[in-house]
Amino acid sequence: MRRAGERLFRGNNGLRAVSAQRVTCLLAAALLASCDSPTSPSKLNFQAGFNWLSIIGYDLDDLAAVAPCGPILAPPAGKALSFPVNLVIEGGDWVARTSADVGDLELRLHSVGSSGAGHTLEGTIRGSAKDAPAEAQFTRDVKVVLAAPQRVTGTLQVVAPFALGRVSGHIVFTDSKGSTGTCTEIDWSMSP
Repeated sequence: MRRAGERLFRGNNGLRAVSAQRVTCLLAAALLASCDSPTSPSKLNFQAGFNWLSIIGYDLDDLAAVAPCGPILAPPAGKALSFPVNLVIEGGDWVARTSADVGDLELRLHSVGSSGAGHTLEGTIRGSAKDAPAEAQFTRDVKVVLAAPQRVTGTLQVVAPFALGRVSGHIVFTDSKGSTGTCTEIDWSMSP
């Protein structure tokens, strides 16, 4: 005898009563399992492929809300550079990598939440990269070196694939003559 809410389904083993509630629960579970979480990489509005990554360290503390770098004017070309990266999804992260001719820098980002301003990002950055701006004639003799993975925080804007934030750790800027400056905090930004 069937209870209220049960339907008959014919299977290989003959007639069996299956609760409509069980079917509904199984369908809902399958649907939820196939959905991305709000913080999954595919939900972020980054643009995969070619992007520009910029890194800026500051010699004076009144220029930004980060700790100043030192020594001042070392290297002489400054502590700011930009270079192209290739941005892809790997596992649960967005990963930006330089080409071998620019360096071996790798930036890994993932969302840890969202607000009205955008997605809150966390991740790591490691490796090195030299200045390689879009206009080659403006290339400066400066390179950033992050020997070990450093902590990255930031925000990915809601309306455009533009992200910016902070790197904390041991960050070195150097040039071909060996002039070196060190920072504990720098700013970064990335956009197509």
